[in-house]
Amino acid sequence: MSEIYAARESNEVQISSSDLAAHVKDAKCVSNFPDLINEIKSIAKSGDIILTVGAGDIYRVGEDLVSVDSTPKVSDSKEPL
Repeated sequence: MSEIYAARESNEVQISSSDLAAHVKDAKCVSNFPDLINEIKSIAKSGDIILTVGAGDIYRVGEDLVSVDSTPKVSDSKEPL
């Protein structure tokens, strides 16, 4: 899991990715997109389906995962809530 970012609203409930990961079996939480990409690449196997779901530029993680070059291209410019 990557960090949770508010899109147009504020994080009024003060929940974090770490909070969610604590309740999901085998979940891991990372602080930035390059680490997320590397983590996914280290555990994904042929035939796996990987969903990148969220607001903002999380789609870039999926694009990077399917690119020919294996070096992560995305960077994090956002600060977590």
